[in-house]
Amino acid sequence: MAGREDGSLVDLIYDVALEPAQWVSVIGRMADLLGGTGGWLSQLNFVDGSGGHLQDPMAGVDKSWVPKYMEHFSAIKPFATAADPQDFLANWTPRILTNDDEVPRDELVRTELSTTGCAPRTSHRP
Repeated sequence: MAGREDGSLVDLIYDVALEPAQWVSVIGRMADLLGGTGGWLSQLNFVDGSGGHLQDPMAGVDKSWVPKYMEHFSAIKPFATAADPQDFLANWTPRILTNDDEVPRDELVRTELSTTGCAPRTSHRP
């Protein structure tokens, strides 16, 4: 990411505060800049592992795969649930986490979640 691209992405991100529907554009732009084909902004419930809805902002994702993805992968996501949900919620503080904070990368890449990749994607982005 260089020059004008950075600025326009940052502008889009700031616009999301006023118009949350713009997340689709942000996700599509980020995928383009990172060389990806799409993305999905979803929330995961650390108590029961649920999350992921057709209404979530996504770009370049075939929505027909969302229920199939959630049905299969919600049971095996290594970072989606807390061992002690009550303790997790009682001691929760806002912070930014990555997968590496929850599961060592070498362990994560050996999981089915990592080795199978994501569901097939569409090529259309708004």
